[in-house]
Amino acid sequence: MRFGKVCRYRPEENDLLIEAGCGWQPGVIGHVISRSDASSPQGRAFTTGQPAICDDLREENAFELPAFYAAHGIISTIDVVIKGDDLAYGVLDVDSDVQHNYDQHDVDFVTAFANVVAEAVATSARTALLKRTVGHMQVLVDKPRKSEERFRTVVEAAPSALVMSNGDGPIEMVNTQAVRIFGYGRADLVGQKMDMVVPERFRGRYPAVRSDFFTDLLFPPMRSGAILLGLHKDGHEFPIDIGLTSIKSNGDDLTLSTISDISERTLLEAQLRQARKMEAVGRLTAGIAHNFNNLLQAMMSSLELILEDVTDRPETLEYGQIALRAARRGGELTHRLLAFSRQQLLLPRALAARHMVGEVANLITSTFGPNISLTILPIPDDLAIMADAAQLEAAIRNLAMNARDAMGGSGRTTIEAYRADPRAEMALAPGDYVVIAIEDTGTGMDEATIAQACEPFFTTKAVDGSGLGLSMVQGFARQSGGDVHIVSAPGRGARVEIWLPPLMQPETEGAEPVAPVQKIVRGRVLLVDDDAAALVTVGAFLRNAGYVVTAAATGGQALAMLLAGTQFDAIVTDYALPGSNGIDIRRQACEIDKTLPGLIITGYYNAGLRDAVDGSLILRKPFSRAKLIERVEALVASRRELAAKSSDGAG
Repeated sequence: MRFGKVCRYRPEENDLLIEAGCGWQPGVIGHVISRSDASSPQGRAFTTGQPAICDDLREENAFELPAFYAAHGIISTIDVVIKGDDLAYGVLDVDSDVQHNYDQHDVDFVTAFANVVAEAVATSARTALLKRTVGHMQVLVDKPRKSEERFRTVVEAAPSALVMSNGDGPIEMVNTQAVRIFGYGRADLVGQKMDMVVPERFRGRYPAVRSDFFTDLLFPPMRSGAILLGLHKDGHEFPIDIGLTSIKSNGDDLTLSTISDISERTLLEAQLRQARKMEAVGRLTAGIAHNFNNLLQAMMSSLELILEDVTDRPETLEYGQIALRAARRGGELTHRLLAFSRQQLLLPRALAARHMVGEVANLITSTFGPNISLTILPIPDDLAIMADAAQLEAAIRNLAMNARDAMGGSGRTTIEAYRADPRAEMALAPGDYVVIAIEDTGTGMDEATIAQACEPFFTTKAVDGSGLGLSMVQGFARQSGGDVHIVSAPGRGARVEIWLPPLMQPETEGAEPVAPVQKIVRGRVLLVDDDAAALVTVGAFLRNAGYVVTAAATGGQALAMLLAGTQFDAIVTDYALPGSNGIDIRRQACEIDKTLPGLIITGYYNAGLRDAVDGSLILRKPFSRAKLIERVEALVASRRELAAKSSDGAG
């Protein structure tokens, strides 16, 4: 369950009071306080001004937590400062009774929401100030010149634009803020109607120019919160928050309009909506990829088994190989979906940038055609990256294909790699990064296209594009601790940069180390999967390789066999199982048999799986028979090696 609370800072008491929230038991909101120092998560965020993240409070000894944390079972928490004009208003706190590993996406989302809360608090304060201002104005209006001067001082000091007009519509008075936000001088505004600062299509909606606004002496004021568009002198439109109050003065019906430029607030709200939309799309795509991977695994496994039996029928063999290649392309598509949602399995390692770029260049040159040239600028030998090799190669290849398509069969593509610090407009933490840039001489993109280029399913290739290429590249880069930056203009080509964290001491340049070939070690394998098709096909892979396979449809069945004393050389288990998961099954199996090695096969990946299990013990669906047998051979060999060492020690 998720909990949320807003903690208001009280300067007199120097503490943080829970002012509002959701999910809490009675007696928390409005009563519970925390110290405003680093002894609490919210106090740490308030004192440092930086997000305070605690993935597991059970392992955090630095905090003195109030009793209600334990009463609600709070495990994970993220706290972000709610900013104020001079002093922070307080802290926005999101808590969970389920352990959660927060990433930068979570921090950005909570920070955006905290900014909206800050704007709401500021708007509330401005509204209260304006109400007091109006009260002072009504008291001072009949006083002599000194009172009039005070009135004008209050009006000029008001943080929002004040515009007073009479019942017929002409403006009689404006303050400095009105001059600033609309761009006109006082003389330009006084005597004109409010129509002047409202776009034509909205003028009929402004009550101050309608006579029926004054037909009832008890007409209620139009409170702040009505959103319209204002019209600046230079012609641009901007969103405004407007409140209207009718005033009787010397027999005249007057309207006092309080107007605030809410462009920044509107932008923050749009960013929050976009963040929510992308989060929802990410969850949807991750779920689709998980189910699709399971289907593809059954298809690919069945096809590999079928192809063994049709080697003497060339035509049937060719059709089967076509189907197998199509299934593998489907697997690549699901990996793109997972990359977009940042749910893919990454196995980062040290990579020499020059070698990586050279390897990819050899693959893509043949696809460019005779009229497209590829230039690789000199790359330093010591330039190294910490990233997943397969995903980085796919990202560079993807960008190169986009460059080829943008040039229409003729042009020049340049690839370079270098170290750089992020520019001010980029959403990256300061520091040293490695940049891999792919630049083309194609048609280029306008600003609107650049803004959407990395969104899922957006494409400029009509029916030929999936719209997942750039979103996949961006997802991979962000999951790796970097980002993607695009520089382009219509008719001037495009430059797409992948920013990744560097490795200061690169590994020796060359091919990836290859594990020594081992003789196949046959043994007994416990296979656990709730998908019947997976049990059949994956089991067939193992049996054909000489293993004795025992199948279990649930984790409970598998553990019961181990408890009964049945001996196995390895356990291969699906990650997503009814009522449990592969991590728990593997852990409980090791409690029964401490030397039993395990392999988790999965079509879905999350941070919990990455943190709990070494990447070499995870096999992502859809996988080939060769990859499965390679992993199982290594597991069984390690089991027997441990047994041999134990036997030698006993002797």
